[in-house]
Amino acid sequence: MKTIYQHRKHIAVGLIGGIISLLSLSCTKDILDTEPQTSISELSAYSTPDKVLAQVNNLYYRIQRPNFYGGRYVLFSEQRGEEFSQNSGNAAEGALIWQHTALSTDSFVGDLWSLAYQAINNANIFIDRVGNENVVSGAIKDQYLAEAKFVRALS
Repeated sequence: MKTIYQHRKHIAVGLIGGIISLLSLSCTKDILDTEPQTSISELSAYSTPDKVLAQVNNLYYRIQRPNFYGGRYVLFSEQRGEEFSQNSGNAAEGALIWQHTALSTDSFVGDLWSLAYQAINNANIFIDRVGNENVVSGAIKDQYLAEAKFVRALS
């Protein structure tokens, strides 16, 4: 106990020095300026031919989602026809379409239209970026632009 009391001043100086050094290390800007691991920047999204192809694949992903062409769009179209019968009488979202009582305020209707407009927006961004850059050229560029216009028209 006597030894701790005698070295109290040295211990206090050491603790204060340690705290100051830790605080000075935590204030460096390099730690805060990191590249996101789950997304890429807009500038690098179209920087290589492989990334441009990935953007084309993303356009198709947008239209095949379950709430759009991957399910609901086709299902809702069929439910409005005469050759569909919903015998179960459940209160599912499709029942409102079958009964012709769906409103524009229903969430599943809004989701369907929202996904369509997101696909159109993504196609427009792709057409603008690929049309103005020379990362891909020639027949490949024409094919990618035609595919984007197809997705936009389909949506």
